[in-house]
Amino acid sequence: MSDTLVKITQVCGHETSVDLGTRKPFERESFLKWLRGKQCRVCDPKEQKKRQAFLDERRRQEDETAREAEKAFGFTPLNGPPKALAWATRVRVAMVAAAWQELGLDEAEFDRTVGKPAGEVDAATWWLDHRDTTSESLPALLAAALGEPGVADGNPF
Repeated sequence: MSDTLVKITQVCGHETSVDLGTRKPFERESFLKWLRGKQCRVCDPKEQKKRQAFLDERRRQEDETAREAEKAFGFTPLNGPPKALAWATRVRVAMVAAAWQELGLDEAEFDRTVGKPAGEVDAATWWLDHRDTTSESLPALLAAALGEPGVADGNPF
């Protein structure tokens, strides 16, 4: 078994002992190449924290941009569970922006069929439930949501 124990230097500079005894002979070289390109077990948690901090900052910027766009569009703020509000805001802004790009409507028609209704549907859960909706079906879904009691605002009563 000792002949399958190999020392490698990983990308972080640390040396690691690797037992290749469980690997098939033709898999060993590619496995070692992959392992050399990764952080060792000591360094990886630090790298994960840096990555998480980067992702948190990017999400904060996305949330801020979505809130600014929401104000620019004149949308009413969303109602719903606190955890869903930021996500639903990003979804609503992205869906309206995509519809503007894809539908090719003039500004007045777009505002009548998508812009104004999107601003009135203030249930965060509605936007999350319909996040995979195509731009072509968005006007009809918005009209239906505003025509059904409780759908637009999430209030079932």
